[in-house]
Amino acid sequence: MSDSGSAILTKWPVLQEHTVASDDLDVRGQVGDAAVERWAVAARSANLERCSLLQTMRERCGLDLRIQTVNRPSGAALGCPTTVIVTTSAPEVRSRSIVVAARIRPIGGSGVGVNGDWVIQIRDPNTGCVYQVTDDIRDELIHLERSAGHWN
Repeated sequence: MSDSGSAILTKWPVLQEHTVASDDLDVRGQVGDAAVERWAVAARSANLERCSLLQTMRERCGLDLRIQTVNRPSGAALGCPTTVIVTTSAPEVRSRSIVVAARIRPIGGSGVGVNGDWVIQIRDPNTGCVYQVTDDIRDELIHLERSAGHWN
């Protein structure tokens, strides 16, 4: 196999499939960035909701998540598919943040897959104070990553 035909295959904890509707397309007939953002938010949220310790901490302490986009995926690259597959993972857990990655792959059409990355912080919405990602939360996220079962 030549280098141009090679790929890195990774497993992802969350996989969502979305049918592309006409309102997901921009004026050029390609997937719009708003649709990509909506799909990415849904998959990213589903990924973080799987971490029960994170959810418990947020509920108990009234915390929210601060989300910073590192790499925003572009809808135009997806072309005009009939369906998209969105997978997410939390490949990096830092002391004060969690990195969530997404892969959006078009099914049907001639587009190519796109990637996105976000840095998530746990914070107090009243003070803006950023909380530590506890060892227990880190360990649960690592366990969820290791038990991932979706290829994309």
